[in-house]
Amino acid sequence: MLLLTSLIASLSCLCHLVAAEQTLHHFHSHRHHDLEARVLNIAQSNGNWLTLDELTEYTSIDKTVRDAVEATLEGRQYKWNKRGNMLSVEVHTRYLHISRNMSSSPRRQLTSSSSSSSTPHRPILLQRHQRIPQCLSQLYNFANVTNSTRPDDPSIGILAVSRSPATRGFRQSDLDLFLSRYRPEIHDFKPAAIEINGGKYSEDSGSGESALDTQLIAGLTAPTPIRFYVTGDYDKDMFATTFDYLMEDEKGPAVFAMAYGLTERTIATKEAAQAMCETAMHLTALGTTLVAASGDNGVNGATVGPKDCPPFIPTYPNGCPYILSVGATYHFDPEVVPDKKEVGFWGGGGFSRVFPRPDWQSEAVSSYVNKSALPRENFNAAGRGYPDVAAQGSLHRVILDGKDAVGDGTSASVNTLWSPSSIPPASAQAKER
Repeated sequence: MLLLTSLIASLSCLCHLVAAEQTLHHFHSHRHHDLEARVLNIAQSNGNWLTLDELTEYTSIDKTVRDAVEATLEGRQYKWNKRGNMLSVEVHTRYLHISRNMSSSPRRQLTSSSSSSSTPHRPILLQRHQRIPQCLSQLYNFANVTNSTRPDDPSIGILAVSRSPATRGFRQSDLDLFLSRYRPEIHDFKPAAIEINGGKYSEDSGSGESALDTQLIAGLTAPTPIRFYVTGDYDKDMFATTFDYLMEDEKGPAVFAMAYGLTERTIATKEAAQAMCETAMHLTALGTTLVAASGDNGVNGATVGPKDCPPFIPTYPNGCPYILSVGATYHFDPEVVPDKKEVGFWGGGGFSRVFPRPDWQSEAVSSYVNKSALPRENFNAAGRGYPDVAAQGSLHRVILDGKDAVGDGTSASVNTLWSPSSIPPASAQAKER
């Protein structure tokens, strides 16, 4: 009888939470479209980004709705976030465990931008001509970009992922050697390591990906401050939890580069992915440019062999229209799409199965899809297409464990193109987020 009473009480609480969620969702849908229109207008007109107070006007819940939600919760412990659009509720529940045989679900695969089979992001010994900061700066006309010089200026953020009990970091000695060669005017430049969501930083756990990220960005943007965010949320949507952290950070980065990626198949629900994307829109409205590597397995995404094909599984979070997806090129005059036979990877690209095609893609994507002879059952022709842009992704020179090496993949591309070109001008850097 006690167990049944506890179960009924738990179900009653859940019903109240569902009712509260439905009330919030009805209000949220209308405000979401208003904010979406405002953000698009800013992008199209080169207007001013929103302040946090202005954003809160769109995201906070109307007092009447708040009162209705709080009444539904019947005095339970709850807390609103700073934007007034997210509610955390404390719930005490007794669990009824039922044993039964269940097949194990596939483990999610966490990689950097490249596929796990070829791992081109792992530097190899130098063999051919490489890309260095001076070459890339000239190629993409970064000469007129004025880098920040003050440590409290808006920074560039780098995402790193650690899985307990493992740690993640970069070797400062490798970065020092890299800068002494290619940016000798920069002395004692040290990115700030920030542990979030259970992530653990250790310089001793430096990897090829960390070396590529920190050295490439520092080589193009130093002395602009760099923040190396180490997150530990491997078993959740690490992008959603990281974006939530950045929203609460009053000195969040002006640019946030993500060389790591998941797939849309690994996200628990479509609603969870959409919630992540909405937070991405909020960060964008405040002036943070979010950039992600499109992946290194071509249109395959997570598809690794005949057993999984079709359909193709898109990479994540590239489908979110508020995240700039960056693909790769190689060669010069002209730059072309990477060929795995030559450089070890295909540039990622495709169509989201979660996020619909935004209006600003309609003309270009409709024309492409209508002319394409590709089997429609392999991809979602109505989904958001990616990548948005592409940049050099092969033969980037790095220092790894004190030795010369090269790194490849769209993780190199995302750091090459969008770290310097997304730095706000000096006149805008003083603006409070």
